[in-house]
Amino acid sequence: MKALRYYGSEDIRLEVIPDPSPREGEVKIKIAWNGICGSDMHSWHAPLQGVSPSMTQPHPTTNEKLPVTMGHEFSGTVVEVGRGVDTSRIPLGAHVVVEPLLTCMKPTCHPCSMGMRNLCPLVTFIGIGGCGGGLAEYICVSQHLVYTLPPNVPLDVGALIEPLAVAWHAAKRSKLKAGDSVLILGGGPIGLLTLRVVKALGASWVGLSEPVSTRREHALKHGASAVFDPTSATADVVADVKNATGGRGADVVFDCAGVQRTLDTAFQAVKPRGMIVNVAVWVTRPELDIASMITKEVVLTSTLCYDREYPEVLEAVAQGKFDGLEDIITRRIGFSDFIEKGIKAMLYEQDKQGHQSSKQAVTAAVQFPDLYEASIAELQDGLEKGHFTSVDLVKAYFARIEEVNLQGPVLRAVIETNPSALEQAAELDLERRLLGPRGPLHGIPILLKDNIATLHSEGMNTTAGSFALLGSVVPRDAHVTAKLRAAGAILLGKANLSEWAHFRGSVPSGFSGRGGQATSAYVPLGDPSGSSSGSGIGTAIGLAAAALGTETDGSIISPSNMNNLVGIKPTVGLTSRAGVVPISTHQDTVGPMARSVADAATVLSIIAGRDPRDNFTLAQPLIVPDYTKALRADGLKGVRLGVPRKFFTRVNSNIVATFNASLDIIRSLGATIVDPADFPDFTELEASRNETIVTQTDFKASTVDVNQYISELLEVPTGVKNLADLIAFNIAHADEELVPPFWTDQSTFIASQNTTVDQAYFDAIAADKDLGATRGIDATLKDFKLDALLMPSAVAPGPAAIAGYPIITVPLGFLPPNTTLAPAQPTRSTGPNQPFGIAFMGTAFSEFSLVSFAFAYEQATHNRLKMLAFPQAIPKTQLSDIVGK
Repeated sequence: MKALRYYGSEDIRLEVIPDPSPREGEVKIKIAWNGICGSDMHSWHAPLQGVSPSMTQPHPTTNEKLPVTMGHEFSGTVVEVGRGVDTSRIPLGAHVVVEPLLTCMKPTCHPCSMGMRNLCPLVTFIGIGGCGGGLAEYICVSQHLVYTLPPNVPLDVGALIEPLAVAWHAAKRSKLKAGDSVLILGGGPIGLLTLRVVKALGASWVGLSEPVSTRREHALKHGASAVFDPTSATADVVADVKNATGGRGADVVFDCAGVQRTLDTAFQAVKPRGMIVNVAVWVTRPELDIASMITKEVVLTSTLCYDREYPEVLEAVAQGKFDGLEDIITRRIGFSDFIEKGIKAMLYEQDKQGHQSSKQAVTAAVQFPDLYEASIAELQDGLEKGHFTSVDLVKAYFARIEEVNLQGPVLRAVIETNPSALEQAAELDLERRLLGPRGPLHGIPILLKDNIATLHSEGMNTTAGSFALLGSVVPRDAHVTAKLRAAGAILLGKANLSEWAHFRGSVPSGFSGRGGQATSAYVPLGDPSGSSSGSGIGTAIGLAAAALGTETDGSIISPSNMNNLVGIKPTVGLTSRAGVVPISTHQDTVGPMARSVADAATVLSIIAGRDPRDNFTLAQPLIVPDYTKALRADGLKGVRLGVPRKFFTRVNSNIVATFNASLDIIRSLGATIVDPADFPDFTELEASRNETIVTQTDFKASTVDVNQYISELLEVPTGVKNLADLIAFNIAHADEELVPPFWTDQSTFIASQNTTVDQAYFDAIAADKDLGATRGIDATLKDFKLDALLMPSAVAPGPAAIAGYPIITVPLGFLPPNTTLAPAQPTRSTGPNQPFGIAFMGTAFSEFSLVSFAFAYEQATHNRLKMLAFPQAIPKTQLSDIVGK
């Protein structure tokens, strides 16, 4: 027989396989119709996590690996029965439907034994996890899953019983009463079927919000009291719902879309003590409006498919409660058209008549952005115009990582990629088509440094590069991670780093036990700097659109400086450190690393903001600026910048010469340069060792230290509990962590373990603030009447680190081609074409001004592309290699 077989991402094959024969208790069904479900569209991009098997791992309930026959919404005719089938209930020739839910049914499984099979941890479905499927000519199914159709229901409508059961179960979960008012968010098949169910159960007023006009028209035809277009500039769904309900709000809100915007609308539109029912399957992690839940005493519940509710649904259908169900069907296609006129037509909204245009013809005329340099705005423009999808972007970036990370030049920029990234991308592509983009990061792939927590269930680790934390389970996303998710960003993977953010000991930058030794993309085997080494390398050569790094002292600015990037080290307290593996509560901060000031400003605007889990953020201004509003080409006009020359004694003479030449450019842009403008406390600042006291004590014994971080982990398979355990783990696993000859040191760990919170510690904190801020940066700005300080990026981090103040670095130049290539020990400290940057430094929370200054300089110089990475380090894969393939 013919069957559509699922092999994996974008690999569905029409094959001839053996006809099945019914075993004892089984019914053989000749398939009539099968509906295409949202999960089928998701699986086109990637197998469905949890319910799909893989090519190597069978699903535990079906014991089947890929490939599997697709289809779980189907109807057909009984053509044969096995021994023991109750033919009085299921006679030969009967028109039937199948409840495709499959569970373990073990007596030790609490959900299965308590009548909650849909909540079985091993749940899957016929047509997804195995056991045949509706996209074949025949299927054999256990009789207890088979139900006869009422005589008044044609077979094509029978294929709708499965999604109708989803809507029925959701309505039951809502405890809907006759006379209740209902708002449905999302008018896809489930939303439209939910409309039919709640009307049948007696809802007095039903509103439906949906951007697609044909779906709104369908809703009005079948009983909706009102429909709303959420994309309309004049639409106010919440106000309209309240007007229709006498100011109360809806009794019940069904979220059938599963995006942040609809969830927010649900909380605003529901009445006090009302019910919100989440029907949609979320791929991204939403932000929950707990305040509204509390102040309105709202009940938020969820629903998952169904459990033996087919008899109730079929009885309601037989009673004529859902006349006109055939209107839900948008087209009828054959086997051979499944991909082109089914999946692709639904995903890409191609010709509604089924005459698909050639994707190759479309893409041939498109000029795709070069991923080496593509800006976030360029990528967003291509996504909006439909030239490519976020799935295409993820595939392209994955291919680029594959080319250079562990092959070719072996840059070791990325520790691991996100196994959920393609699924996230597919969900965000679908959301874009239905509701439009959430904002500038919607569908944009971002790398995260491996000390920034991501949900373990997503498939990535958070380890600070150490095997000691491999497999550990974080309690939640880091706050900055959650903000990226909410903005629609795709978490592409974890970037390599100097292990423990370069706080283990004297070890070359860019080395971690898990990630190995990362190296520069500009100097073969060159020092990438750190500790955000992989974030720098990966962003510099287009392994992602941008990345997040962290800085205690130099860990964003220095790798940005040496990887030809824009990096923003924010004021301590502008971005939350909650969920980030800590070093120093007084100095740690999280910031963007990008190829342009505009991209860095875009990311910073998303991740900045207050967080109750990090009390330092409560000191920031109440309103976080939109830093993209600072992108002004005349941003240096009328500005006074000071040059603290005494810091330059440690700077390469070529860098100083290039920096000096840049001052004339900056003057030509309207700025006044005060040179020199030295710190009044420079000598004292240079001699101070207070920073060492503060950071080493913070790491072990502050209010937010590494011991506390580990204690909050839900699981730590290695058994480490504190810093002492980490030291012991490294000794016990020296072959992975303390690797000779270059990576054996953990002296900083040991020094930190020997610290205590004493008066010397508190004195050092006060001294750092005094030297770095009060008598350092702030005094210099005040004495010389300056807006900011200007210096080579190589020497900028120190004073800003102990002050907790911001810096932005921008590409300035490259060492000459005749620069001596230093020996590799294991990396080269310098070499021809090594990049360097120029830094703008300011007082607390002056990022908006610094972005403006940096943007004006960048636009006048465009230094970044004056030198590319060495050829072997530049990935070849582009979007043109992915789109339409």
